[in-house]
Amino acid sequence: MVRILLEHGAKKWDDEHLIAEHIISELPDEDLFDNETVSKLIEEYKNNMSAQHEALSKNYFIYHPDTTISTLAVSVLNTPYEESARWKSDISQSFGYQKELFKQDYSSFFRTISPDNKDELISYLKTQQDKTLDEVTSAINYLKLRKIKRLLLQNQADIENADANMLDTLFRTHMLLKQMEMELTQKLGSVIVK
Repeated sequence: MVRILLEHGAKKWDDEHLIAEHIISELPDEDLFDNETVSKLIEEYKNNMSAQHEALSKNYFIYHPDTTISTLAVSVLNTPYEESARWKSDISQSFGYQKELFKQDYSSFFRTISPDNKDELISYLKTQQDKTLDEVTSAINYLKLRKIKRLLLQNQADIENADANMLDTLFRTHMLLKQMEMELTQKLGSVIVK
């Protein structure tokens, strides 16, 4: 979640909102984050964004006076791997091309696919498609699923210690949480383990 906020927070979610605004509005709870530094970073992001009404630059956190926050920012933004040019051009062609390539007019299409214009053609590969919005949605859904799993565990503990009067309410709560868990796992394509 921190990496997505820092890398993509300033991008548009829709016509009216930034990705950072969407994430902050959708975050279930900060107590989901076991790491105190992650919670501090997200809280500072949220506070500064509401004061400035714009997304913060990743450099704000990279050069943050709190070294734990700056260390976290650097570590999540550091990617030790680089996509090879051969993989982009040869192997990723099996994934196909984006629809935008075929929506061009006749002369532009043939100019794009000409042998001397490989770089432009590579930009139309499906692997080059921006999947930021899908990544944001997936990360938020995983956090919501995590919250539901915690609530299920808490509800289970409450059921074990409850008196007879509360059992009906707790069982209904359990069923609702299970239904929410199934809906989220369906969206994520996950399998419920327990």
